[in-house]
Amino acid sequence: LVRIDPSTGGASVVGTLSYDIRAFDLTTRDGRLYAFDSIHDRIVEIDPGTGAILNPTDIGSGDRIGEGSLDFRSDGTGFLSESRGYTGQLWSFDLDAGTSTPLTTMGGLDPSLDGLAFQPGTDTLFGLAQWCGGLYTVDPLTGKTELVGATGITGNVLAGFAFSPDGGLFAATGGYLYSIDPLTGQATAIGSTGLGHVSGLAFLDLTDPVDP
Repeated sequence: LVRIDPSTGGASVVGTLSYDIRAFDLTTRDGRLYAFDSIHDRIVEIDPGTGAILNPTDIGSGDRIGEGSLDFRSDGTGFLSESRGYTGQLWSFDLDAGTSTPLTTMGGLDPSLDGLAFQPGTDTLFGLAQWCGGLYTVDPLTGKTELVGATGITGNVLAGFAFSPDGGLFAATGGYLYSIDPLTGQATAIGSTGLGHVSGLAFLDLTDPVDP
């Protein structure tokens, strides 16, 4: 687990995860940090101060493989994408109930998305194509995608993707942190992370106390 400076892209190590989870992205809900553990097929909470894995939850999604992403809508509903090559699948899930619902069949999410992020204030769901060539909006009811525009980033399978609380859109991939214009899709390099790959990106206010 690392922290990335959004103004420079520089990364610093927080700690090693308790065990390998081969994470599908990072996201937050109610001041807590989450990832999808694609080895054990469950949602896990991650201690942002140490990297320790907490509270694994089976959401009944079955065996998910490959790459993917997740995010929570403002009402607390979770969304999970799974990428297998150039197409994928989209799920919704209820973390509290431990249930999930497929919104598309495998191959029905086109293109496959390695990043999902809800825009603050509008709850518009954005997706970053697995090969980072395009920014898309995603219908959270059907999984239908619509191209916003080319990012100008190409050739990288793994990516982190997240909105900041003030509405800035960021991606980390191929060793760099980028800002992305949500109106055009155009990406601008901020700086090197010093990391070969980043699989997840999330903004978390560490000064906001979280109830135990």
